[in-house]
Amino acid sequence: MAISFATLILLLAATCAALVAADVTVLSGYQLLNWQLKVEVQVQRTGIGSAVTVVYCDRNGTWSDKYAAAAHYMGASPNGADLEFWVTDQYIDPKIGISSFYVRYDGADGVTYYGNNGGKNYRLEAPAASPTAPSPTIAPTATSPVIVMPSWSCDGHLLYGVNIQVQRFGPAARGAGSKVSLFYSDHMGNWHDPPLKIDAVWMAPVYGSPDQDAWLVDHKPLVDDGLGISRFYIKYDGADGNTYYANNNGRNYFVYPTYPPIPVPETIFDPPQPTLVLPSRSRTRRARHSSIPALGKKWAVQCEPITPAWSPNVDLIDTSNSYIDGKPADGWFVTPIHATLLSDGQLYVVGWGRRDYEFCVAPEGTRKHSVSFVIATSDIVSAGAQPTAQAGRNPTLTIPTPIPDLRRSSEDALYCSGQVTLPDGRIFVVGGASYQNLGLSNEIEQGLSYGRIFDPTTTTYTVTPDAPIGSMWYPTAAQLPSGDILVTGGFVKCCQGDPDANDNVAIYHPASNTWTALGSIGDHLITPGLRDYTHVWVLPQPVVVNAIPRQVAMMGYKGVVVYFSTDPSVPDSQRAVTAPNGDRSVQGGSSEAWDSTAFSSPTGELVSVGGGSQPWKLDAFNASSNTWRSLDASFSRDNGASVLLPDGSVLLLNGHNRFDEDQIPPPQLFDPFTNTFTTLPEWTDDVQYRAYHSWAILLKDGRVAVGGGVDGGSHTIACERVDVRIFTPPYLRKEGASCITRPKIEGDAAAIVFTANRAQASNSSTTTISFSNANVRSARGAALMALGSFTHAFDQNQRYVPLSVDSITQPQGGAVGSLALRLPSGHIIFEGLYNLFLIGEDGTPSVGVTARVVADQ
Repeated sequence: MAISFATLILLLAATCAALVAADVTVLSGYQLLNWQLKVEVQVQRTGIGSAVTVVYCDRNGTWSDKYAAAAHYMGASPNGADLEFWVTDQYIDPKIGISSFYVRYDGADGVTYYGNNGGKNYRLEAPAASPTAPSPTIAPTATSPVIVMPSWSCDGHLLYGVNIQVQRFGPAARGAGSKVSLFYSDHMGNWHDPPLKIDAVWMAPVYGSPDQDAWLVDHKPLVDDGLGISRFYIKYDGADGNTYYANNNGRNYFVYPTYPPIPVPETIFDPPQPTLVLPSRSRTRRARHSSIPALGKKWAVQCEPITPAWSPNVDLIDTSNSYIDGKPADGWFVTPIHATLLSDGQLYVVGWGRRDYEFCVAPEGTRKHSVSFVIATSDIVSAGAQPTAQAGRNPTLTIPTPIPDLRRSSEDALYCSGQVTLPDGRIFVVGGASYQNLGLSNEIEQGLSYGRIFDPTTTTYTVTPDAPIGSMWYPTAAQLPSGDILVTGGFVKCCQGDPDANDNVAIYHPASNTWTALGSIGDHLITPGLRDYTHVWVLPQPVVVNAIPRQVAMMGYKGVVVYFSTDPSVPDSQRAVTAPNGDRSVQGGSSEAWDSTAFSSPTGELVSVGGGSQPWKLDAFNASSNTWRSLDASFSRDNGASVLLPDGSVLLLNGHNRFDEDQIPPPQLFDPFTNTFTTLPEWTDDVQYRAYHSWAILLKDGRVAVGGGVDGGSHTIACERVDVRIFTPPYLRKEGASCITRPKIEGDAAAIVFTANRAQASNSSTTTISFSNANVRSARGAALMALGSFTHAFDQNQRYVPLSVDSITQPQGGAVGSLALRLPSGHIIFEGLYNLFLIGEDGTPSVGVTARVVADQ
């Protein structure tokens, strides 16, 4: 499903005045797009050394030094030789919100100027006071039979996550005889006739409440985008002939305002003013030009300081009161087990909270409760610069309050789930574990049969129906080119291996919130090892075996490549077939695949590294020729990590040496184009390794975050490491240099879209990118990197998509350069969100910029 971004554009009536020195103009088309604030500003030039800042207040009107966004100089304005364009593109925390802003211009002449809408500031969200709405009358016979769960959101086009529970008055047959509808007012608070209405869909009986039904309004389009939405109520026509309502005690349910996607007049309210005095010579005027030219801009070379290979370890703690039973005085220690990169560059993390820091005493000191949260990678670096609170420990980073995860039972955990990014940027979390008797000898870990979807724009979850393949513990989730998600079952429960295997396969359809079962695979060929997930690769092109195209390859602990068809017309009994010469332990001359890490190589090969009986081997399988090649990686590595980098190399790190626990496998760079390995600096401030339950993930700035894992000392299973840190690869640390110069992607990052021609990939249209600061190499000079999702030695979503360079104009003499890029031909293309990287002539990557791949229908 393609994501729908809400565009919030307000047309302001600016004050026209004669241009005076250092005039500050806020252009009329500023916008808040998916919580990304973009403001274009025009100022009169005062010389070199000026700065422009957008200062804003939260949705409650509170001003803070933290609420400020630096603007970037974009070049001269076409409106006058003495005018400059500046732009800010700042992520706004949805929990904080924004209600108004002004612009501060620190001129090179030593004077500070302001653009503040004539003292009123510029408004974004509506005031806290809500429109008056009619209050439906609750039927006299009703005893609160309708409940609305607090997890909804709207992006201006689609309404998400309105979960409704109703008391059943008829037979338990998919809502027979009942109807649930959502009625809403427009963005101005007006109720319409005929009404603005969306019908809910019956989902299932409420878990644990057999006399109640769950209904859902999710991913439903508004009746009219131009009217928006501000409040809603629920009408329930019961099978008993009565009508019931949920209306928030007459106030109805508030939706943070979404405005029409066309400019509308704005009523100016009287917002709180900042404490500073705004100079009388501030001016605003209607802009004559609201777009930023892509070419012809001037820029000065920016050189980024070189950072150490490893940032300090930082321990994660939870000081919130989300879990108060047995909470330590200083908070819970948090073990990060899963990590997923979000499109805004933050990390979505799933793990455990526990009492003990190390040498955990079971059962009270080991894992206690499952948590999920989002952290900024910049906070990891900032926390590492702080002093330690206790000798022998790392600096600490307090995580945000854990996110309520809509678990069906208090014993259900997100830990041990499969996780993958959906095309619209949400995170699909499937399966997991239901724990009983945690930390005791009779502990039970039972797989979960349902999934949850995390929406980073609202920081909320929604729940999927039960999967047709039953309980899933250690399931793998893999996005298909269609946007659907293939799921392998992993295990039914822990921990007997083959007897507990769930070798069934299913597809989840995000667009309809439904499942399709695809049968099972015999002989335990896709059963993972007890410390692994099934390795699943979507092939660059389908492989035809027995006249059936196979789109997917899989590998379990036995190390055998299995081809699989996702075509719904293929009988289940014919979907899976062993690849010719597909046994790693025979053809590769290496070993089975348990405890290995795996990835899809930029060369198109399916690669397994470490684990098995020869954990120092890298084995690559070519699906087009059904052949193997085996390389000696020099270091024994079990339960390691493999991370695709934007220059086409692969980072191998984490893991342990089972033959010598004191010898920590160092990080290595593997070049799949030359088949060479380069040994990289080990951490010197830590005598322990990271192995099982660790993770590593590529960040937007080209660095790699690592965290968690058992080690050879005081951190074992259920008492894993609670620290995270950042690794800087060699392409950001040039020998003998004090700083590095990256290519810089210019222009409107939100507008970068690549269109795939499904019928003929070679005819995909070109996308032109403007860039500055450094030349870009012509060979492998641009790549799309999927947003990674890593746990248990396997990233379920990493993909490297090399872009073809049709033409290139290098930046010279301060002029901006341009690239004409095209999606590669002959490859399956996945729709969704990526990070676009440009690679400089010296191999230095740009900072990644969010880009979208869409299909040409």
